[in-house]
Amino acid sequence: MGLRAEAYYHFDCAAHFLFENIKRTSRGTEPALTSFSEFEIPSSPVRRSNNVLQEMETPEKSATEVVRDGLEKACRDFTDRIAPFGFSRTKKMFWTREHLHTVDFIHFHRSGSSYGAPRNFAVDIRVHFGIRVLNDTFESAALNGPFSDATLTRAGNYHLRFNAKSGSTYDRCVDDLVRFAVQQGEPWFIRFRDPLTLGDAHLSPLRADSIEALSAALRGESQAANVAMSRKILGIKLPKQ
Repeated sequence: MGLRAEAYYHFDCAAHFLFENIKRTSRGTEPALTSFSEFEIPSSPVRRSNNVLQEMETPEKSATEVVRDGLEKACRDFTDRIAPFGFSRTKKMFWTREHLHTVDFIHFHRSGSSYGAPRNFAVDIRVHFGIRVLNDTFESAALNGPFSDATLTRAGNYHLRFNAKSGSTYDRCVDDLVRFAVQQGEPWFIRFRDPLTLGDAHLSPLRADSIEALSAALRGESQAANVAMSRKILGIKLPKQ
């Protein structure tokens, strides 16, 4: 029991003791109690019907917990809304759509998350798009596509933030996360859907070694270990046979 709850418990006992004495003396049929040992003390404050003490023992969520829960809720709602476009949530902040030789992916980054615990309840999400060649050997997911920089966000009037405690602008934020993915991400993904276009060094967003990995895959020289590693990086799990 916490210190505050314990103090309220003793206060509760004293109040019961006083109330019992008032009842006894008003009836005049029973002697007044002289000590706590003469009457049944409530065994636990958490059994009170109004649960006041139980609530006091539950600490208020920290900003970190509130922001974490708010961000997770936004990710779940985004997952449902982006599913019709073929994307699945394969990691906490990654959504993927696999093709024969490549994977389209969407990645969220909470602004300020690199600087430790949040100082307030604001959740500001930056959206990145990328294409991963399955045969690639690069050790991480390269964010090689458009992202929600100030120019794109302002031009499209995208509102990608909300208050995790009050819920202010939450619905608009989720709406605009989906709108940004559809309006900015999908045309870019479609542009490079053709492997020949994606492999064109003059047009491709890929690095030179990624283009070579794609060329090898198109020649039928894809390495199973590379494909497995790419899927692992993006959190893609194949259905069990």
